[in-house]
Amino acid sequence: MNITFWGTRGSVPSPGPSTIRYGGNTTCLEVCFATGETIIIDAGTGIRQLGYDLMKRMSPVSVSLLFTHAHWDHVQGFPFFIPAFIAGNHIDIFGSENAQRLIQDSIFEATDSSFFPVKKDDFKANCIFHLNDQIVPIIKNGSILTIRLNHPGSGYGYRFNSNGKSFVFLTDFEIGKYYEDGCSIDDLEKFAQGCDLLVMDAQYTDDEIVYTRGWGHSTFNETVDFAIRTGVKKLVLFHHDPKRSDDELDHITAEIRIKLASQKIKLEVLPAREGETISI
Repeated sequence: MNITFWGTRGSVPSPGPSTIRYGGNTTCLEVCFATGETIIIDAGTGIRQLGYDLMKRMSPVSVSLLFTHAHWDHVQGFPFFIPAFIAGNHIDIFGSENAQRLIQDSIFEATDSSFFPVKKDDFKANCIFHLNDQIVPIIKNGSILTIRLNHPGSGYGYRFNSNGKSFVFLTDFEIGKYYEDGCSIDDLEKFAQGCDLLVMDAQYTDDEIVYTRGWGHSTFNETVDFAIRTGVKKLVLFHHDPKRSDDELDHITAEIRIKLASQKIKLEVLPAREGETISI
């Protein structure tokens, strides 16, 4: 599997000189399998540039788009996803039913030009909405598993298994708070256990969570401790806070690595970087 980060930022796009290295676009990942399938996770603003890249690599474009949840920073890029405008392209849309309905209601069915100038008929691709929360794409020689996450409005985490390797994606998850429709921490640890790559929400510091508890995101230390308990091989810190500078991320990551080394814990930790591809 090759996992490429097209959007790494949480909450709101934050372009500028202080975020240029790790990226200012909101959530969007591309997962490419050796068997040929291409899956996109979420349609934050990072999906815009991904669309241009796909048009260069694939004709026609045939992909699956998998949503984690319906919050704006995870869907706001879809109206700017160029492959959706091109006849002959095919997009299967899975995952959060709330996210799919938001796309349908606010974009495909929109008629008021005061909100967005593009009309339903402008989307020429064959876009198929699979309106069932539990449906996920089928991949050859592998599987995709889902789990409910602790987040306001609910959400999904995903585990991709292929050719003996595993990638777990857990964004917008709050370890320190339980929501009625979420999972237990024990279930989540079993879900992520022993994966080769864990990409996980780490938006806040310990000082910040005092003011943001209940917003649906975890701290750096909570996420690192989770990765240690589950025995993952590589941890990528994700959903960077919009105010978090590249230099701050470097400093926090360096402190984490020093702590792990002092405890003789073998865990590779790095911040998600827009444009980077990780192969497992």
